[in-house]
Amino acid sequence: MAGFLPKIIIWTRDFAPDREATSKEILVLRNALKMVFICNLSSSAELRYSKGILSFYSKFYPLRIIIPLIERKFDISHIFISTPEHFYTSVLTKKPVILTYCGCLTYPIRDLNRFVQGLKKSDHIVVESVKDFSILRKLGFAANKLSVIYPGIDLSQFKLSRVSDETFKILFASAPLSNIDAVFYSRGVKLMLDSMERLNQVRFVFLWRKGCSKLLYTLTNKLKINGSRLTIVNEIVPRINPYISNVHAVIAPFISNWGTKACPNSIIEGLASGKPVLVSTKVGISDLIKKEQCGVVFEPTIDGLACAIEDLKSNYRIYQSNSRRVAEEYFSIDLFVKNYQTIYELAKRYSS
Repeated sequence: MAGFLPKIIIWTRDFAPDREATSKEILVLRNALKMVFICNLSSSAELRYSKGILSFYSKFYPLRIIIPLIERKFDISHIFISTPEHFYTSVLTKKPVILTYCGCLTYPIRDLNRFVQGLKKSDHIVVESVKDFSILRKLGFAANKLSVIYPGIDLSQFKLSRVSDETFKILFASAPLSNIDAVFYSRGVKLMLDSMERLNQVRFVFLWRKGCSKLLYTLTNKLKINGSRLTIVNEIVPRINPYISNVHAVIAPFISNWGTKACPNSIIEGLASGKPVLVSTKVGISDLIKKEQCGVVFEPTIDGLACAIEDLKSNYRIYQSNSRRVAEEYFSIDLFVKNYQTIYELAKRYSS
């Protein structure tokens, strides 16, 4: 990164890299590019500064005055969020603005005009799937103002492993951060539970990031799902590696785009470990999974999921043989940082 001098400020919400994927991506950039400062709007009522990260309470009224003052100290503003953002784009006016949107775009989009007008305030927009890129092109955004950048992970932390257990084990690690029922359903949790009666010799492992919702326990009790079919790890897991190494596949069975990530980190971590994946058609990178044959894409229905699992089991070696290669080709830290460095250098020209 020699010669790379622009000072960058990343604006985000609820920065928590110990448990949340978008925050992990921001931390990767911060660690790789030293001239990066993070400003976080937090849902908790606190003001905190530590190691180049400044957190404000999101309902702190003077933010509309304070944020433009902070912005002036930097060359580039980078809004990095997982939900459509209007607050930052309404107050950042002095420096080039890059917007990274990690969530899945749904089309048609509610309140389309407001959404488009908010995006137009950015000099460059980054999304994490070709699907989202295509949606923005349909909305009239020029291709040279858009980029697809997939998340980057430290591939050296993930090793190939095989599971000898005859029971086919599937890891779900995209648990909602919210207890809102709508988010719970959109992640496909109920779909998996409802499908279990159809699935013989299949065991699910749920990583739930602590604070397990009552709805999950209510449903498992109602469906009489016992511990031999489902394991719930209700804690914040600092390292996902041991869990991935002990399963055959990783799943993202989203039934809608609402509140979901276009490129779930658990899916790419599974691929990095040489594990094929199961993703529904609602997942942003489902086209990539299908194209590279590193897993099975399915319609988010009971029949769709059951057939996908049978397909994966029957053709496991084919899908598994492509998994690590896909991770190395698309999801390395070096590629992730290089792509953002290119965009930062281009944005620096805007301010010159």
